[in-house]
Amino acid sequence: MKCSRWLAWDWFMTLTLVIPLLGCPDTSDDDDATSPQPPTVVPESPVPASPVPETPTPPGIAATQTPAAPLSTPTPTAAPATPTPLAATPAPRTPTPFPATPAPPTPTVVPATPTPAPPTPTVVPATPTPAPPTPTVVPATPTPAPPTPTPIPPSPTPRVDLDGDGFTLDIDCDDNDPAVNPDALEVCNGIDDDCDTETDEDVTTTFFIDADGDGFGVEGASGPDQTIEACELPDGYADNTLDCDDTDLSVNPNALEVCNGIDDDCDTETDEDVLGTFYPDADGDGYGDSSAPVQACEPDGAEIAVGGDCDDADPAIHPGAEELCDNDIDDDCDGVAGTYLLYAFQVEVADNTGTDQAGLPVRLVLEDPTLTAALAASPESLRVYGSATGDPYAEPYAGLAFHRESVTSSQSIIWLLTDLPAGGTSAYHFYFGNPEAPDVDDPDAVFAWFDDFSDGVDGWTQDSDWSGERALDVSHTYFQSAPYSMWNYMVPPGGTCEGAHWAYATHSFGLDSADLYTLAFYTRSSMCSGCTMYSRVYLDGAQIHNAYDPGPDLHYVSYQLEIDAGVHDLSAGIYTTQMCSGTFQAFHDDFMLARSVTPAPSWVQLDPPPPACR
Repeated sequence: MKCSRWLAWDWFMTLTLVIPLLGCPDTSDDDDATSPQPPTVVPESPVPASPVPETPTPPGIAATQTPAAPLSTPTPTAAPATPTPLAATPAPRTPTPFPATPAPPTPTVVPATPTPAPPTPTVVPATPTPAPPTPTVVPATPTPAPPTPTPIPPSPTPRVDLDGDGFTLDIDCDDNDPAVNPDALEVCNGIDDDCDTETDEDVTTTFFIDADGDGFGVEGASGPDQTIEACELPDGYADNTLDCDDTDLSVNPNALEVCNGIDDDCDTETDEDVLGTFYPDADGDGYGDSSAPVQACEPDGAEIAVGGDCDDADPAIHPGAEELCDNDIDDDCDGVAGTYLLYAFQVEVADNTGTDQAGLPVRLVLEDPTLTAALAASPESLRVYGSATGDPYAEPYAGLAFHRESVTSSQSIIWLLTDLPAGGTSAYHFYFGNPEAPDVDDPDAVFAWFDDFSDGVDGWTQDSDWSGERALDVSHTYFQSAPYSMWNYMVPPGGTCEGAHWAYATHSFGLDSADLYTLAFYTRSSMCSGCTMYSRVYLDGAQIHNAYDPGPDLHYVSYQLEIDAGVHDLSAGIYTTQMCSGTFQAFHDDFMLARSVTPAPSWVQLDPPPPACR
């Protein structure tokens, strides 16, 4: 059995040299001498583990005691790429692993008896020995040893990023500004933001010379200092080329166009919308000929600014002349020759019902003798408008719908379809006087139902309990509002007195909606001696009117009724008692049924202006 000792010597804590101690007494048998064996590692006497071992055991090498098992012999050449550690055997000391640093060259272990290395090292298993809890030995990370165990010196240029923009000083062109680095966008600020050795490339603006200082440059500027590349607008330059005259401060796109023969606002037009219109005045009456206008900044000596002359060869004819009514000449150039007097007046209608009366007819009674006499001379000339108009006889008629109920030299009664709002007041303008004007009276546009018997008694049927002579006809007698009136008459036979009798004419009409209606008509019954005679009117069998109305004229009566939609029967006729002799007659005219309200609106006639010559 051989004795071997190993001395571990730490050299600068990085290089460990293991040197075997030779010369131990040899107590082996002679056979051992003739058969050399690999040296056996003899463990040191157990020593209690201390917190910090004075001589650390190299990683992967543990002291092992074994009877005579062969020990692996390290190769006496350079260390293998991956050293194979010996089996870990619990040791009395706590092994400390080498730090993971580059390993120095592996020293050559000299065996006790030089023996050629076997082909494959054999790891001798450790003899189990009771030991305290086994500490975990962390093997060193195998790293190929460099040729020289000299530490790598630090780089001569520190790789630092002072401004924290992700780029170190060796590639950052300004490591004190995080906005300046190779990844930055170039902006127009006089700095090489992206570190490409160029400043403000492709981000400057082209500005144009502004010689007159009006804020606008001129297109096509060339030559030195005509354009400049800069980040901001410099003095004396503009960011546009909209000026059409860079030598005149008053000429630019923001200037107002004035009449001076110059394109002041640079829109390629000269004096647009500022030229004056002038007219030649050949007759010198102060009014120019509107048919020959001239556009200019100033008139010449033969032109004036006022037109409207309809005859520039006659100084007596112009818009300010007085119209003469008997010369068939348009003296005042208003488009109408003076052939008649045009009358005009206003009627102001006020609603006192609190109800919207739009579309409801209002009955107006005009009693001004001047107006009524003129209207009676040409009733067809009446025109009514909601506002003043210059030519009341323009065709087609566009005024308000109306109906002349009655026209005499002392009184005119007119139904007018109004647009009167609730609680409001409206003025209506009346014109008349042209004897050649066609009639525009339109009762069908004013009333829900109307009959003036101009076509006789069409649509009426007569019924009677009288066996004597009776008739249903139209008459020229006793009329006021129309040329004709409907009349019923009865003649008793033989001149003998009889009891009560009646005769009526009936007409049917329809209504689209239920509403409050005004039923108005004219009526008269003839006189009789020793008898009783009444004019009567019924609506759907209900008596509405029953009166004895003798006299030379028809009497106007009106009733307001709630009438439902549908077809209705209206009956009008005569009722009499004690018919002894004579002819008994009843007259009815102008049945007018119109939507209405209660009470009726109030109105006042305004003072009419003097008539004008037309």
